Amino acid sequence: MFVLPVHLEKRHCSPFCNVRLVAASPWKRFAKRRLWLCGGAGGPPSFGRGNTDDNDDDDDDQNDKNRSNGPNEHKDDASDGLNWSLLQRRVRELRAAAAHEANASERNWQTGRCERLALLVFEDDDVAGFKYVNSEVLVGSRSGQVRWVDLEHRRLLRTLEAPCSRIDPSTVAATSALDFDGSVAAIGYADGSLQYWFLRQETPVNFLSWPNVFQAPVVGIALLPGGRFAAASLEGRLRVYPAEPPRPGELVVPVPPLVDIDVQVPVLSMEATTQHCLIGCLDGTIRVYSLANGSCVLRLNPSANEERAAGISAIYYETSTETLWIGDELGLVRALNLQQGELIQRFQAHRGGVRSIFADATKLVTAGRTSVPGEKPIDFVEDVLRVAETARKETIPIPAVGAEVDDAGASFPHIESNIPGLSGGSIRVWSQTYQRPLFELVGHSESLSTVQFDQNKMVSDGLGSVLLINRFGLKI
Repeated sequence: MFVLPVHLEKRHCSPFCNVRLVAASPWKRFAKRRLWLCGGAGGPPSFGRGNTDDNDDDDDDQNDKNRSNGPNEHKDDASDGLNWSLLQRRVRELRAAAAHEANASERNWQTGRCERLALLVFEDDDVAGFKYVNSEVLVGSRSGQVRWVDLEHRRLLRTLEAPCSRIDPSTVAATSALDFDGSVAAIGYADGSLQYWFLRQETPVNFLSWPNVFQAPVVGIALLPGGRFAAASLEGRLRVYPAEPPRPGELVVPVPPLVDIDVQVPVLSMEATTQHCLIGCLDGTIRVYSLANGSCVLRLNPSANEERAAGISAIYYETSTETLWIGDELGLVRALNLQQGELIQRFQAHRGGVRSIFADATKLVTAGRTSVPGEKPIDFVEDVLRVAETARKETIPIPAVGAEVDDAGASFPHIESNIPGLSGGSIRVWSQTYQRPLFELVGHSESLSTVQFDQNKMVSDGLGSVLLINRFGLKI
């Protein structure tokens, strides 16, 4: 006969419950082995002798501690689960809010409902092109001055001077092409000059300059991977230049081009990808050049079977659908599949030349001439926000007035601009059917040259010294 050892645990309960029987070590080993041989849970027990008793005692002590701390650990697990559930619920709420905002913005796009913000960029100069990236925009002017502006907070970040201002301040060369990615900027001018700015670099010399490298205005410029950029001029030249940041104390001299291509016909527009450059020419052709060796890999003539051919004045490559959109001087817009080299869409977008095209997977926006040239003044608005006045929050609502202004007589919202300018330019937003515009913004001048958009806003020029920002992401 043997005696089972006992020990007492300090628990706040009845004294009869404080006694816990602990089996002797041999009996425990036997029970463990039997459980394991019968396929029970857990790993195989130790079949040797050695210090197995001590290990079993240690296991019992650890189990006792776990049992004694069990309620606290359960409470910690519950609190961790509660935190995760709150986090997951917050993520679901944010996703639902983002989806709701996107749906509301898309509905506003379909109906033309938006709020207008007029941002006065220059005091005594006219806007000549821009490039919009996220919440920042690089704006050119007729005098060649370029301003880097934060649209979110409506403040001026930096002013970039024209290359001619250092040599002869009386010489004026307007900006004719811009590209910008938030950290560097490439600028082309009407006198054939080029500039490349390192906007985030705080050094005495943070730009490169190529004065009068072309004999005609620069019509297109594009940043390329690897610190390069491509530029095309009206004279029919396409070049790729390197852009290495200047070292302190180093004399900055114009660097020769890496690639120099003679297109042989005047160039009106340009678009670039990582490996190719797409050129819109005066003879109505589109030519695709390799940026590696400068060879022409594709030549398309979409107006070959038509009576009249017009120059390709606007070009845009939509990456998600791999569609090339082109607009000509007669107001026609075409969509081309570059993989198969076939025409997908063709419709009359404007009465005059198309100046800018921007697209995504669901809609297309075109800017161009809509009416005959004329000096038709429109009303002046006093609540024009200036770059320096960051505290003002006023916006100018657009009246939703219906009118029939399409060439085919279709009815769609016709929104009249209230900002100073000359009538003759307009912006039209098209759905995927391209039968008629969803809506049209009229009242721009003939100098309308650029339009860009994202999910919540659309930015355009052609209104003198003002950038027009139409916001679709608000609940109107």
